[in-house]
Amino acid sequence: MRMRTSVYQCARYFMHEWGADFPSYDPKGDEDARPFLWVANTGGGWYQAVGAVNFRKRNWSHVSPWGLEWIWLHPFARGRGYLKAAWPYFEQEFGDFIPEPPYSPAMRHFLLKNWRGELGDMFRKNNGVEERASKL
Repeated sequence: MRMRTSVYQCARYFMHEWGADFPSYDPKGDEDARPFLWVANTGGGWYQAVGAVNFRKRNWSHVSPWGLEWIWLHPFARGRGYLKAAWPYFEQEFGDFIPEPPYSPAMRHFLLKNWRGELGDMFRKNNGVEERASKL
């Protein structure tokens, strides 16, 4: 329950940062959610949550049933490779999932470089940066 509460707190931070109406995660149980929590070793056997991501089962008939609903990393943890290191695992676990907007500029840049497959190609094309993305 402690880890679920930490994921919920990250969902609340995401909500405040993006102006959402409510946190999109219920720590008491959410059968369509698959959350992951990032922790950092602070020394002395202590760990601190530095971010979380939530995948949600969707009822999309024409694409992957999984959406990357939200991701939030503490500002000090951003740009340190947490998502890049986990991305191959997420691809293996959820297949051709869909990262759902809104996207921060950093997340948009990350997706342009790392989102593969047909959906990633469409994302790059719709952003008008297919040529620039190939040079990144």
